[in-house]
Amino acid sequence: MPAGARTVGEVVLSVRDRLSGNDRLVTRVQCGGSELTDEAWATAMQQSIGEVDRIDLHTEPRRPTVLAALRQAREALGQAMALRAVVADALTEGRLSEAMDDLGDLIRHCAASQEAVHVGAALMNVDLDALAARNAELGAGVRSVAEALRQLKEALTQGDHVLLADQLRFEFDRTLTAWDGVVAALITEIEGGCPS
Repeated sequence: MPAGARTVGEVVLSVRDRLSGNDRLVTRVQCGGSELTDEAWATAMQQSIGEVDRIDLHTEPRRPTVLAALRQAREALGQAMALRAVVADALTEGRLSEAMDDLGDLIRHCAASQEAVHVGAALMNVDLDALAARNAELGAGVRSVAEALRQLKEALTQGDHVLLADQLRFEFDRTLTAWDGVVAALITEIEGGCPS
């Protein structure tokens, strides 16, 4: 155990900090033989180290781990693209409950891909603004995502299901394609040997 650590969270942070220059990431944590899930994470991080008999930290190399997460983000975008038409059809046909459930899934897929991009870029020391500045199309893609999400939120807040369906059917495909371009550009940047 790291000297002075009192909680599981302090142990994890201490190990993470020691690994930061070693091209490795903590990818899984087990307490008492049980792997921590997202739901149990916050509680476990506050837990006293005296309450657990064992803490296992699993690490992976930084670059392949980030690249795998970004490739999963592209898969999530593919699922969002498929859901886009499903949600638009359900809205048009008045199946609001189904549409809202699927819209929730679509938004979760988009959010997961956005998180992967921002976290991956930070972990690999990639400046997304600089990357976008070198590629005008990429910069436009980043801006279009923000605007499209704002418009979807506005239509949803207003309860305008016709507008929401039209945005999903006719505009959001371009947005998702643009965001996929952002993810692809980040993958290319990392594969090209950006600093780890």
